[in-house]
Amino acid sequence: MNTKEIKNINSLNELINNIPDKPTRLFYEGDIDLLREKHLYICIVGPRKASPYGIQVTEHIIEFLKDFNVITVSGAAYGIDGLVHTLSIKHDIKTIAIPGSGIDDDFFYPRAHLDLKHEILDHGGLVVNEFEPQTRSSLWTFPVRNRLMAGLSHMTIVVEAEEKSGTLITANLAIDYNREVLSVPGNIFSRNSQGTNDLIDRGAKIMISLETLRGMLMQLAMVYGVDIYKK
Repeated sequence: MNTKEIKNINSLNELINNIPDKPTRLFYEGDIDLLREKHLYICIVGPRKASPYGIQVTEHIIEFLKDFNVITVSGAAYGIDGLVHTLSIKHDIKTIAIPGSGIDDDFFYPRAHLDLKHEILDHGGLVVNEFEPQTRSSLWTFPVRNRLMAGLSHMTIVVEAEEKSGTLITANLAIDYNREVLSVPGNIFSRNSQGTNDLIDRGAKIMISLETLRGMLMQLAMVYGVDIYKK
């Protein structure tokens, strides 16, 4: 599939336009109209080495979201990111992947998720970021990618996160952008829960049940004028 470029992002998505360091252009493959239509954009992030608990929570969340008018957003990476996209496809939820590399097949990172990239596209999803399509992943590309994930989304759900991680970068950017952040509590002895528990300690909303998530979806739908359920 050919990569396309869009230079006028002002007509795309008001969420992206409201972040202070918005991109000047985007490169994409797939259905760009996913950025133009009225949905709730839910970013779901977690570590590359997810625990069985993190995997179970992610499965629980995605299955719950299947009846709602949402699009999932994640970073196409190993672990929770890839699981979010895979489960979204399984439950007929459109999903947007924002990789930490150019989106051209020869440069897409991680290489092991190239088939997943095409599954996302085959199921009506979108692969997008602001890097030139032939950009290789590097230390600087991932924080830039995280900024777009947070900026595109009405809410970010943090499933697991170590104390210092790219997942926390995404969460902190979402907080900076005045977006909702929902943090999943975890075992105090688990490294993967240090970041999520710290977010809660600093005032992020705690996900104690799916009813917490339902309430936040309802609230966001009212604020942004989005139909909450699929038609």
